[in-house]
Amino acid sequence: MAWFWARIKKRTLKLVYLKGGYHRLLETLAKEIKKSGGQIILGSSFEKNMLRTFDRVIFTAPSSVFVRILPDLPSSFSKRLKSIPHLHALNLLLITKDKILEKEYWLNINDRSFPFLGVVAHTNFVDKKYYGGKHLTWIANYLPSEHPYLKMTKEKLFSIYKPYLQKINPHFNYRLTTNDYQLFFGPFAQPVVGVNYSKIKPDFKTPLTNVILANMDMVYPWDRGTNYAIELGINAAKYLEKTIEN
Repeated sequence: MAWFWARIKKRTLKLVYLKGGYHRLLETLAKEIKKSGGQIILGSSFEKNMLRTFDRVIFTAPSSVFVRILPDLPSSFSKRLKSIPHLHALNLLLITKDKILEKEYWLNINDRSFPFLGVVAHTNFVDKKYYGGKHLTWIANYLPSEHPYLKMTKEKLFSIYKPYLQKINPHFNYRLTTNDYQLFFGPFAQPVVGVNYSKIKPDFKTPLTNVILANMDMVYPWDRGTNYAIELGINAAKYLEKTIEN
């Protein structure tokens, strides 16, 4: 299938991490938006009647959220977007004095008896000096919405993961305090691409003349990635310009 082919074709041995992380990227974007006369409104809920107050709207939330907050969309359009299944990202970040993985940066877990999918030793890639001399390791998972892990506290989840982490590194001392690990949840992080996905893939155009939809369900056949998100944003802006011209 095209998605699987693209996963192999586009992978390289090169990997880039922005110093300062996504926070630095978002701060720079916010600065440029304000410099151009734009406004950023945080901590505000969205109501569907707000759409009438703007000439054009680029809606970047997941497709399922778009359909849920706009229930009056044509049924055929809603049905197509609802048919796209998603997995949610659940990542446990361990902050430790010693390494969990000695040399490896990214360890995929293909043993189905394990309760997680990957171990990513971030500070084996980015020097620990940027993180107060501590080692950062992500325990990665992608889960369906009904999975019980999504409702667990970080303490409970760590207690489940701990025996399996000790299988990976039996010599590591996992006596962590509550402040030594954090839990991050990313809803709708990964669209599940099935056969004939191209037939249900969303487009920029929506039934609402002033609303453009742009999210990671659209980067097919490529997989999620910052570069594809940036490309999608550029293309969405170009599409918006065309709608104004027409």
